[in-house]
Amino acid sequence: MLRRLAVLLALSLAAALALGGPPALAADRADAANPNARDPVTLAQQRLDAARAEATDISGRISTAQTEQAKLEAEIADAEAKIPALRAKATELKEQVKARAAQLYVQRG
Repeated sequence: MLRRLAVLLALSLAAALALGGPPALAADRADAANPNARDPVTLAQQRLDAARAEATDISGRISTAQTEQAKLEAEIADAEAKIPALRAKATELKEQVKARAAQLYVQRG
């Protein structure tokens, strides 16, 4: 999923860079001549602006997801590192329970 978002972001930015120069100037000239005109260049610029905004949003979501992924991976690694010590402690506690059970059995027996 993150790769799809990254590819979408890259494509959006590539389109934005390809269309960002002279069409923007042409749109300004068209708006100056007739403010009510909705020429194709103006529409393209609006779509480009929307795509840029979406790309920025997607970029932020990718960054957030990657941060969360790194955090979770660190937590998993920490938990996995504790497993051997916890198993050893569990074995020790089992031995104590067996010893106490045997002691109680002998005392009551």
